[in-house]
Amino acid sequence: MRAKTPQYLMHKLMNNQEIDAFSAQKKAGSNSAYFGLLAKFTATAPGLVVDLTLPTNEKELAAFQRDIHTLQKQLFAIGSSSLLWLAQKADASARCGCIVKCENEIFQLATRINKLCAQLDEAKVDTTAAERATLAFGAANAPGKQSTPGGDKRAKAPIKQEHFEKLCILIDNFERDDALFILHSLMEFSYDPVIDAVLVAINKGMLDFDYDESAHLAKRLLSDITKMCAPSEKTAAKKKILAIDDVPDVLNTVKSVLRDDYAVYGVTNHMAALKFLTGNTADLILLDIEMPDMNGFVLLDIIRKIKAYEATPVLFFTANISVENIEKAHSAGGSDFIKKPVDAKVLLEKVGKHLN
Repeated sequence: MRAKTPQYLMHKLMNNQEIDAFSAQKKAGSNSAYFGLLAKFTATAPGLVVDLTLPTNEKELAAFQRDIHTLQKQLFAIGSSSLLWLAQKADASARCGCIVKCENEIFQLATRINKLCAQLDEAKVDTTAAERATLAFGAANAPGKQSTPGGDKRAKAPIKQEHFEKLCILIDNFERDDALFILHSLMEFSYDPVIDAVLVAINKGMLDFDYDESAHLAKRLLSDITKMCAPSEKTAAKKKILAIDDVPDVLNTVKSVLRDDYAVYGVTNHMAALKFLTGNTADLILLDIEMPDMNGFVLLDIIRKIKAYEATPVLFFTANISVENIEKAHSAGGSDFIKKPVDAKVLLEKVGKHLN
């Protein structure tokens, strides 16, 4: 059976509260110091448990207490509250002379310590194929190494700030398994030389269990990404359009036609539309007449009662430009019609006319 990966192991241990990684890391002072404590524990704890012989006189009791107190210090240092509790129970039982109870607690303690040490040993020696591939990628893209034209086959990806934010949160919260998953997903794409190099460095830190350096690099990277993703003066100055239509394909068409000149937002129902309008601003509204939850005329009547939208241009989408619909639209406070299916040229002309 394949050995468990280090990230899976740490994730599992933390979820089972076998090791309280947060408090242990705080006690140790740094992540590298914490993993040093784990290595020391793995090397000495099984031997200490073997030496825990049941005391039959005062001298043996003193030796028993000395060994178990040494073990308790190690358990406290690595933050294993459940094992510490078992050691304390064994100590109390030995002092009270409850031999049967003490035997049972020592057996449980030995079993769980041996299991924990075996898992930690597996984690130290195991390196997955994915990690080896990522390390090879890091070596191939190391600073100073000249890349050959067309050598990097990774696709260029748009930068999504939320992915880098999540990576930072996971590293800060010691969630190595999930952090590596997102990190490797990001590394499948190409961004720019600086971002690519920092991702490789974060990956190296994570594989070495160096959370301090990984967290520092991830925060620095997120700061740079945030600046890159901040809206430019041109983007910030774009007028906002809210498109309301229950057909996602219509919204996609509207966005693709208008996004170069306007900031376009799309919603598929009246509740989402009202939530947007009460929390944001819109300079123009594109509104479908025929929607299943509420038709456009009724929705516009509600929108016009919001003071900020008393005079906002509203263009109706409809496949039925009839005299009846035109009269209803004007009664509801509509500004114009756009016939479905949407023609890109007509959409641009009518939106430009009412916004400019």
